[in-house]
Amino acid sequence: MLPAGYVEADEDPKHAALREVREETGLIVESSEFSQVYYFSDDPRGNGVAFVYKANRISGEIQLNDESSAAQFFLWQEIPLYLTKGGHDQIISEWQSQARQKDALT
Repeated sequence: MLPAGYVEADEDPKHAALREVREETGLIVESSEFSQVYYFSDDPRGNGVAFVYKANRISGEIQLNDESSAAQFFLWQEIPLYLTKGGHDQIISEWQSQARQKDALT
C-alpha cells in the first residue's frame, strides 16, 4: 500500500501525511500541495477517508520498520495491482490517469 496512517488528535492532516511517510519509509518529504480526498470502504478495519498530498523527497533512504514489509519506488506505469487495498486503488488509478494525460500532451 501507499504510505498512510491515522491523524493524531490535534494534528493537521498535512503534517500527519509527512509524519507517516517518514515513519513508514524513512524518507523526509515536503508537501507541495493538497491533491484530493478519497472515501473508501474496502479496508477490513472499517470505512475511512484518505487525504492525499503531492510531495517531493528532501532526504533519506528507504528503510523498512515494523510497519512496513517492503518499500520501493515504481514508475506510474508499473505499479503492481496488489497495492490497491484500503482505497489506494482509487488514488493510484486517478494518479495514473493524470500521468497518461500529461504524457499525451508531451
